[in-house]
Amino acid sequence: MAEKKVDLKTMTRKEKKDYIWYYYKSHMMMGLFAVLLVGSLIYDVMTKDKIIFSLTLFGEAESGVQIEEIQQDLTQLVAPEATKKEKVLVQFYGLNEVETSFDEMTDLYQQKMISQIAAQELDLVIMGESDFGFYAEEKMFEALNEISGIDWNLVEETQLIKDEQTDLVYGIKMAGSQLLNRINYDTNGKVLALINNSLNKEMAVDVINQLLSE
Repeated sequence: MAEKKVDLKTMTRKEKKDYIWYYYKSHMMMGLFAVLLVGSLIYDVMTKDKIIFSLTLFGEAESGVQIEEIQQDLTQLVAPEATKKEKVLVQFYGLNEVETSFDEMTDLYQQKMISQIAAQELDLVIMGESDFGFYAEEKMFEALNEISGIDWNLVEETQLIKDEQTDLVYGIKMAGSQLLNRINYDTNGKVLALINNSLNKEMAVDVINQLLSE
């Protein structure tokens, strides 16, 4: 049966509105959705921060305000002329005892960590000693005493975690770090290490010295 031809000229304004809405509402909704989607994508691109360095901590912290302040302080430290969109990222992984944990969240964080390392998005990490040992066996970390610029006068010998065969330092124990205590981060048993494929080793030296000096 052929569709009855409609003469819009004979319709009142209300009838025209009802007719158009009835027959074209799906197209209008799709168009509106497309506009909103494109607008959202443009907004994300325009407002997205550029991460110039990352400090990743295993576990949790309690003070979001202090975290933001530390991000600003570290950004000013490593890049005094940084733009408003350039920032140091302090992020948290809900990971602990990864070698013996088998829950879904651990798997998700593990996958995120692996993907970020592959993309060279991770720089400094702070984690528990057992997790440090697990990843150290995977050759994930840079030897810190092969990098120039770290102020070793700020470190006690007992804080250093070395390879027994080569005497290379791959980790520094961070218990008592005042900077990390500002965000109520539990530093007991925590170790600082540098991801070996980090693109920001010079910045890492500045952040390490800052963490050790406070």
